[in-house]
Amino acid sequence: AYLAGILRERAPGIMATSGLGGGRSNLADLARGRGAYALTTASSLHGAGTGALRAVMNLSELQLFIVARTAPAQSVARELATRRVSPGEQGFSAAQLLDDVRRLGGTPRGRKPRTPVYMDYPEGRRLLAAGGVDVLFWLSGLSNALLHEIELATPTRLWRLEEPIIDRLIRANPGYRRGIVPRDAFPQWLDADLPTVVVPTVLACHAERPEAEV
Repeated sequence: AYLAGILRERAPGIMATSGLGGGRSNLADLARGRGAYALTTASSLHGAGTGALRAVMNLSELQLFIVARTAPAQSVARELATRRVSPGEQGFSAAQLLDDVRRLGGTPRGRKPRTPVYMDYPEGRRLLAAGGVDVLFWLSGLSNALLHEIELATPTRLWRLEEPIIDRLIRANPGYRRGIVPRDAFPQWLDADLPTVVVPTVLACHAERPEAEV
């Protein structure tokens, strides 16, 4: 909504509205001609696999947070295949990242991968506290109030994704980057900086938009 307001002020010829879509679903709407510009993430833009769209600018960065009530019993990538995991809503970039991690990590022999539990972040927080899901798999900024509430009010921990999986993610999709969750941002959870995946948010548009307008 904030960015839509700036666009209406600075570029009155462009109609801008705020919507409820995610990184992947916004790109699908853009490809269908439902808009000229859309907010997405660099990883979703790369994963769209089409030259008809382009990035206009990078905006903020989102860190991957894997929040769970218990310690992982095996590799985190494999745990994510068999636990009840909520990556936010369908069509959001966190759901794409979860798919990529599970594909790279594999499913333990003799086990079937669980279907992700798609819901918005406030409902995910509520279900984690109630024991309805095991893991939250969120892409978020460091200032997310829900994360800080979970850190302080719910007995949880942050899981660390394995370095080889992070390396493979970055090789497969240049929209993923290596980053950290700083220790001082979540002192109840962390006693050192936590390596994680970082995804830039971007403003994307159709490739044929006039260069002067872009």
